Amino acid sequence: MKNRLLIEDDYIKLLDSLPKQIKISILEPFGVSKTNELPRPLTSLTKMDILSIGYLKEFTSQLTGEIAIEYLKEGLVQRGLLEEVEKANKLNRTIYAFMLSQIDIELLQMSYLVSRCEKFAYEEYLLLMDMETISDPLKQAELRQIEQTGIVDPTITTDLVNGILERYELSNSTNLSSTCLKILHYNNEILIFILRESQRGGLRTFQKYIVDMNADLIVFRFSPTLKDLRVRAVSIVKEEVYQTIANNIIINLDQRLPANYVKRSNGNSSEVFQAFLQSLLVDSVPGVQLNLIEFVAPLPGKPLITVEKKSGEISLIQSLEDTSRNVTLSLLIPDSTVKKVKVSFIINKKSHIFTFYFSEVSEQIYITISGTGGGTQKKRNLISLLHDYTDARIVESKEK
Repeated sequence: MKNRLLIEDDYIKLLDSLPKQIKISILEPFGVSKTNELPRPLTSLTKMDILSIGYLKEFTSQLTGEIAIEYLKEGLVQRGLLEEVEKANKLNRTIYAFMLSQIDIELLQMSYLVSRCEKFAYEEYLLLMDMETISDPLKQAELRQIEQTGIVDPTITTDLVNGILERYELSNSTNLSSTCLKILHYNNEILIFILRESQRGGLRTFQKYIVDMNADLIVFRFSPTLKDLRVRAVSIVKEEVYQTIANNIIINLDQRLPANYVKRSNGNSSEVFQAFLQSLLVDSVPGVQLNLIEFVAPLPGKPLITVEKKSGEISLIQSLEDTSRNVTLSLLIPDSTVKKVKVSFIINKKSHIFTFYFSEVSEQIYITISGTGGGTQKKRNLISLLHDYTDARIVESKEK
C-alpha cells in the first residue's frame, strides 16, 4: 500500500477510493466536500490519516468480512455502534467495523487469525484414554467417564503450551523453533495458534521466518471440555507432531490422565466391531489366536470376568464353551461390554502378543492396539490383516 503512494496525487486517488463517510471525516476539518478541494500541499498529518486508512483497507480486504465482524461484535454492541455497522454498504461494512472499534495490534492480529482459521480444512479428533497401564477397575471407570464428558473448566495458558513445545523440540532433536502465538476463547471453542518453523537454513532466526512466512501455522480448536479437537496443519507437518502436542496439553493439566487423541474417523459401528470380535472368538483370521478376553457380564452386580488361555492345545473358545461341564460363557459375550482382548500373532511359528482395548464414545467403538509384540512393523501388519478380514479401523497406542 505504502509503495503505491509516490506523489500527492496518489494520496488523493486513495482518498477517493474510500467509503463516503470515511472520506467526509477527513475532508470536514478543512471545510471542503470534494477531494480536489483539499488545500495543497497536503499536510503530513493528512497524509498519515490517508495512509493509515489505506493500510486498514488493505488489511480488511484479506479477511472474511462476516467472520471479522462477528469477532468484533461484542465490542461494538458494548459501545452502541453495531447498528451503524449494519447500516453500512456490505462492501464497506468490515472497514467501518474496525474504524468504530478500539483498534490495537492485538485486535488486528486476533481478527486476522480468526478469519483465516475458518478457511482451513481440519482433521477431527476425539479424546480417549490409554488403558494399557491401568489395572484398577475404579480408575478405569473414572477414565471412561472423562472420555464421555471431557475435562471440566480446563485452564490452558501460553506459558503451558510454550513449555510443551520447547520440551517436544528438545526431546525430538528437531532443531526447530515453535511458539504459541495466541490462545483465544471464541465461538464456544478454545483456539490455540502455534507457529512452527518449516525448515532450518543457515543462520536465519525464528523472527526472520515469521516475516518471510517460512513457518507453518498449526491451529488447535478444542471443545470447551477438550473432549473434541479439530486440527489444522500443512501436509508437511507429520500427524505425530500435533497429536503429541495435543496429548501433552491434557497430561500437563492432569498428570494422571493417559491422554490419546485419535481421529474421529477411526471409530467403528457396532456391526463392524461385532464382526471383529467374532472373528477373534472363532479364530477365523489366519495366524491370529485369541489368548485373553475381559468383559463386564450382563449379570447382577455386573462382574468383570477375565478368561485367559493357559494351554497351547485348547482354543479359548473351547474354554468359554465346554458343554460337558456346563460352561457357556460364550453366550454372555454378545450382551457384555468387552473391555480388552489379547491375541497371539503367529509368524514363522513364533507368537507375538498384542492387546486390544475398546472404548465406546458417541455410538462409535474405538479399537486401540498396544504392545511391542516383536516390533512396530509386525503390529502394523496385524492391523492391516484384521482390517482386511473385518473392516475394523484400529488405532495404535502411543509409545510411552
